[in-house]
Amino acid sequence: KYSDEELVAAYVDAVVERRAREAFHGKAGFAPKEYQSFKDLLMLIIRLRQEIHRRGIELPPINEWLK
Repeated sequence: KYSDEELVAAYVDAVVERRAREAFHGKAGFAPKEYQSFKDLLMLIIRLRQEIHRRGIELPPINEWLK
């Protein structure tokens, strides 16, 4: 049985793995190091978002600004 924190961590790991596979699926020329770097970046984003959510901080609309 997982604790709440372990359950969330396992879910985050699974989502990051799925996103990384989707992003790199069928792409030629990507090395395993680049793949791992991409996964690490996704994990960092998730951890930051979790902490921001925990603290109740509102994020600026960065994705809209970058369009």
